[in-house]
Amino acid sequence: MKFRHKTALFFSLLFVLYFATRLINLTILPIFNDESIYIRYGLHQLYEPSHKPYSLLIGKEPLMPFLYALFGALSGNYLVGARFVTVLAGALTLLGLYLFSKEITNKRIALVVSLFYIFAPYTLFFDRLALMDSAVSTIAIWSLYFTYRLFHYPQWKDAISLGLITGIGFWTKSSAWFYVLLPLLSYGVLYLFDDVHEQKKMHKLKLYGTALILALIVFLPLFSNEMYALHLQLLQQYTYPFSSIFTFPVGVWWKNGSYAIYGSNHIISLHGKGRI
Repeated sequence: MKFRHKTALFFSLLFVLYFATRLINLTILPIFNDESIYIRYGLHQLYEPSHKPYSLLIGKEPLMPFLYALFGALSGNYLVGARFVTVLAGALTLLGLYLFSKEITNKRIALVVSLFYIFAPYTLFFDRLALMDSAVSTIAIWSLYFTYRLFHYPQWKDAISLGLITGIGFWTKSSAWFYVLLPLLSYGVLYLFDDVHEQKKMHKLKLYGTALILALIVFLPLFSNEMYALHLQLLQQYTYPFSSIFTFPVGVWWKNGSYAIYGSNHIISLHGKGRI
């Protein structure tokens, strides 16, 4: 019992430490160009009568810009409100990281992992900016957590939670589509390597299928919007196709490795001689 009280106290101190490192001097960094763009499109989505997802026109899903504008309007300072959204997203990531680490190890390790998250330069920087990175990290860790839960303790509540989290991810950033593969790969591993009764495998398949269907239902209003077709066209200009997930970019790795070893001038000279 005494250990539980100490763990709860230390966990509470972790969150105090987290919010202290994120909220103090929140506006000390000047507003980034991307932040101003997201807030501006969020204001269009918030205040214009049609409330259309205008951020799709710049290749960004509408959820985070809308939240930036909403919290900015509520706080009276659009930059502070928008950055506070990512601070909250980082707090959810911290919670998910703690729970997942505790599931696969123990409470002590989970507390240490949480402490590393708080002081990691990457998270310390991006949790204080109105960008998409913190929200994507939130989707990532909670998708991983509920996928793990379904794999080991299959319950309907975890399937519903996974579906909702994944569906929200579709509204957050296109890279969240990657986390659809987590339950699919998880079930593939289960079916091939886990020696459990066929009935249990079918039960887990129903749970994974429910999560996927629910995620697609959450995504449907965004997908059916007329602006989403323009969004897909924009994505094709600067993203790899979905099929690239299943292939290794050997050519890119080889080229970058050659640059690192021989230098770009040597590679260019070989290309000029027709040897590459």
